[in-house]
Amino acid sequence: MSDPCRWAGKRALIVEDEAILRLHLGDMLEDLGCIVLDLATTLPAATALATTSEAEFAVLDVNLNGQLVFPAADQLHARGIPFLFCTGYGADIVPSRFATVPTIRKPFEELELRRAVNKI
Repeated sequence: MSDPCRWAGKRALIVEDEAILRLHLGDMLEDLGCIVLDLATTLPAATALATTSEAEFAVLDVNLNGQLVFPAADQLHARGIPFLFCTGYGADIVPSRFATVPTIRKPFEELELRRAVNKI
């Protein structure tokens, strides 16, 4: 059996522009015992929530309708809120300043998400 999710009962911010993936990711996080607190679908919304959300961790899609999520990641990092990236492009797209941030490749299964979430 897999280890329990270390973020069970904690509030999550999801940043994902594709509706189906956003819903699926929310369901997977809830299955892991997490609380989906905030959702963002655009870079401006993600950046705003990164500065105001009371989320305890975040899952960030790297590419939001052609805009890279890294300004929001910088805000989360400055606030000490851990996060992970999910991307269809692979980890090479992630800047070196985020080299230690877990990155999972889409599509992913719940076990991969659990492992990545447990690393943050």
